[in-house]
Amino acid sequence: MNPEFSFKLRRIFLPYAIFTVSAIALYSLLNLYDYDDEFPVFTDTTVDHYFPFLFTLILSPIFIFRRFKLLDLNPKNNPRLEPYAPIFLASVVTIGFSIVTAQNYLRDTYGKFVHLQHIDDIQNTQNRFYTVGNFYVKKSHPRTILRTYTTGKHSEHLNFDYYFLLPLYNTVTDTNQTCKAWLGWIYSEEQNNRGDAYQDSVEKDFVQRASVIYEKQTFRNFPYLIRIGNTDERVRFRDIIPFGLPKDKMPILVMADEPYKQKRNMDLLKFLGAFIITLALPFGIILCNDLKEDAMIDEDRYTSLFSSPE
Repeated sequence: MNPEFSFKLRRIFLPYAIFTVSAIALYSLLNLYDYDDEFPVFTDTTVDHYFPFLFTLILSPIFIFRRFKLLDLNPKNNPRLEPYAPIFLASVVTIGFSIVTAQNYLRDTYGKFVHLQHIDDIQNTQNRFYTVGNFYVKKSHPRTILRTYTTGKHSEHLNFDYYFLLPLYNTVTDTNQTCKAWLGWIYSEEQNNRGDAYQDSVEKDFVQRASVIYEKQTFRNFPYLIRIGNTDERVRFRDIIPFGLPKDKMPILVMADEPYKQKRNMDLLKFLGAFIITLALPFGIILCNDLKEDAMIDEDRYTSLFSSPE
């Protein structure tokens, strides 16, 4: 093997790969800690989807980023062509996304799957996935809330989320009692944003469409139920639970869209794809760029935190 390429593999690619694997493993271990009681402000959405990028942003400059300075990425010494910032950003995004997909897969893998004879039995469990033998969904007079928000660089997309919350009972004869669990259902649409006046009319049309589609739902044909954790969706559902009920303790369930094994396999494929892309980034960079003239002789000059090769 070419000595220069071997050096790049050992001193740039291998540390990058080790850091990536270590970051995924360390974050996953930290995420096993039950933080909900001590830090309720941190939802599962924040911890699983946002913190991984912050975690990578903090650690990657310390452990791996400076190793790219061993490469002659700017042979013409043109400040406008300085490539380190884009490489750093790409590293944070790809490693962070690998951590995100790993958390999604682990939540499915370690979430316990149980069968309940009656829906009221859910009070005695803290599991994530359920199949239920006997339950009744009271569709009449659902509790609802509408969420409207814009997305896009110039707020060009107008988004609607209509939340429906329905009480769950063992049988239809139990509807005169207080329910022990809730079933959540969300209908969403995205449209072009044409201003406030347009939004008002579109909002009314959306609510009517959502209500019609809701009435057609049977809430019976689903592979299993998922207990919502401490997510943004749970916060919105919780806000429409009637006053006087233990909102924070009542289980809120949603219907799964696909079989459990199929979802778990898809999450695994997403993680493997993200992981491969993450490692392809540094490999492509070292493959396409030469080392600086003195990189193999004076490596510490470029990689030490306390040195400034410039």
